[in-house]
Amino acid sequence: MGNILTYVQTELRRFSERPFGAVDSLVLAELAYVRFGGAVPGFQRFRCGVRLRDLYKAELMGALFPSLPAEGRTVIYSGKYPTSSQNRYALLAAAAMSPRFRDIRLRFYAEEQDDMRMQQFAAVTFLLPGREAFIAFRGTDSSLTGWKEDFNMALISPIPSQESAAKYLAAVGSRLVFRRTLMTGGHSKGGNLAVYAAMAAPPRLQQRIAAVYNHDGPGFKTGVLDHPGYRAIEPRVVKILPQSSIVGMLLSDTDDYAVVESRRFGPMQHDAFSWEVKDGSFVYAEKLTSSAEYMNRTLKAWLEAMPDAQRQTLIEALFQVLESAGADTIKDIVEGRIHFLRSILSQYRSLDADTRKMIARLVRALLKLSVKNLRREKAQKESTPPSPEN
Repeated sequence: MGNILTYVQTELRRFSERPFGAVDSLVLAELAYVRFGGAVPGFQRFRCGVRLRDLYKAELMGALFPSLPAEGRTVIYSGKYPTSSQNRYALLAAAAMSPRFRDIRLRFYAEEQDDMRMQQFAAVTFLLPGREAFIAFRGTDSSLTGWKEDFNMALISPIPSQESAAKYLAAVGSRLVFRRTLMTGGHSKGGNLAVYAAMAAPPRLQQRIAAVYNHDGPGFKTGVLDHPGYRAIEPRVVKILPQSSIVGMLLSDTDDYAVVESRRFGPMQHDAFSWEVKDGSFVYAEKLTSSAEYMNRTLKAWLEAMPDAQRQTLIEALFQVLESAGADTIKDIVEGRIHFLRSILSQYRSLDADTRKMIARLVRALLKLSVKNLRREKAQKESTPPSPEN
């Protein structure tokens, strides 16, 4: 068994020999995280796009992967779990060499980052050989703006990125009039944006959409899926979750999803490179793990019991603490030094008592889950026999 990277490295059949499928959609959804600005044209007229094979150039790597230092740009890694940037760099390299992917053309790259509106959005369109196109929406990046926008999904509909996604899909559809079949999808928030864009599309455009791939993307505020546009597109929505999904079950109003096996545990299964692939298809499991089902029931009950005003207070307070402490990205928090943690603690103490209690409950729950899953990963590593020496 392998993952989407080994799939791209070993699947040599073209789309005319093996039709586009769910694994292909996840590959393109992960490539949508690459910073294609300047390398892939936007909505300028008379631009035919750029082939994947032409993007794998040394002079482009600094712009495509700004968070990945030059010494980290290698397709061979000694660690068991490479970073997301390393995995996506390797995926781009493999796709650029693959007879299945290398001639795909990329067009209509769009990216918006608006801290005032709390918006983080990006999308790119992949033109497949023939008359198919896949519109990929990027998931949440490491910015606090992106994460706060995700939290706001529990309060607001549509959020700014959902509005941008709907406009983007409509704009691409109007320009690809000769592309009979459209597909759309994304990983994490990108999956949510794909579903929203498809349900908000006018009926004529909806008729051209063959599939909507939602890879572990969160759901919607209560009542959103009652929209007639969603009912029209619902049979074509393909939602795929890892066994211990948390993100993909947040705000979820549907039980219609497939479950895929993952080589990681707990929240770390959100990493799409951990999903198991065999013979060109995902390795499916019967259902979510019991611990995931328990966590999802708990979170759902907690959110449903919390009025919108209280949710908003919690979200604003949480991000006020992080931003006031000087954090711009999730990496700042994960890799925070002592002085940074002290700053967070100081900001936390300045909140009112009720807000502090809400944040404390959330942090305790997440810490317990993190410790449990770290122990499971450590136990798995210790029980895995070393590879035989050559």
